[in-house]
Amino acid sequence: MRDGICPKCGSNDVYKRRNGLHDGDRDGRVTLITGPLNSPSPTMAYVCANCGYFELYIDDTIKLAQISEHWERAHGQN
Repeated sequence: MRDGICPKCGSNDVYKRRNGLHDGDRDGRVTLITGPLNSPSPTMAYVCANCGYFELYIDDTIKLAQISEHWERAHGQN
C-alpha cells in the first residue's frame, strides 16, 4: 500500500493520512505496550478507495525500536 498500489485489488486509488483513525480522544494514535514508555504512537493509515482495503502503520522510529527490543519476533512458516 505504501507504494500507492492496493495489494488486494491492484488499484492505484490509494490514499493516506497521518493519524487517520479516531478512537475517542486519542486523535488517531494507538497505544502500544513497547517497554518502559507506553505512550500513544502516531500512525499512518492507507485506504484503497476502490475496494476498501485498509492498512495501518506505526509512524515512530523510537516506538519501532522499542518493539524490536521488547516484543517476541514472529517467525514465518517455511
